[in-house]
Amino acid sequence: MRLIQFIITFCILAPLTLIIHHYGTLFFMKTEYVRDDFTDLTPLKSKFTSRMANSNKSVITIVLALAAIIIPYLLTATMHNWFINSTLLFAGLYYSRILMLSKAGENITTPPADVDLILLLFGFSLLSGFTLNWISFMNTGFIFFAVNFIATIILLYYTLNLFFLKPVQVDVVVDNESMKPKETIITSTVTDIESDADNKSDSVDKDSMS
Repeated sequence: MRLIQFIITFCILAPLTLIIHHYGTLFFMKTEYVRDDFTDLTPLKSKFTSRMANSNKSVITIVLALAAIIIPYLLTATMHNWFINSTLLFAGLYYSRILMLSKAGENITTPPADVDLILLLFGFSLLSGFTLNWISFMNTGFIFFAVNFIATIILLYYTLNLFFLKPVQVDVVVDNESMKPKETIITSTVTDIESDADNKSDSVDKDSMS
């Protein structure tokens, strides 16, 4: 029963967070809006589908992604203390991810697993777990739950920024001097491609009008 409730909560909160990210990004990127900006979620679906299609599908990614879902579920199902039912675990992992990016600097490397996808799933799972605990047991005060719920949504928003900034194509070229493979990562992102498509469509409309 607990597992079914968890799956339902996960399936509600994960899309809700994606929608919040979509409208939040829209708010920060645009100053003028049309009706379709608020009613059409096709750009969100396309962006998410494109990102998942270009994710690292290695065995390591699959195993760690499953662990990222199962571990928070087990922790929140067996422990009802304030630490597990807060955003602190997720905040620690997010901070570690930021440290990884800052230490990498200009040295662009391809990790063996899709780190941002794993981090995102961990956040979704933890949020679902402690939300279900509060609904079922009210094991923490409402203010405590509300603060941690909002904080987790905010962290998930920034995690989605990292998630969607993943390069969509990786080419391998040969360095003629060392005759060794060298990775060349095209830094175009899903968002960049969508922006280019929008710009092209605007240009076509202007040409047709003229």
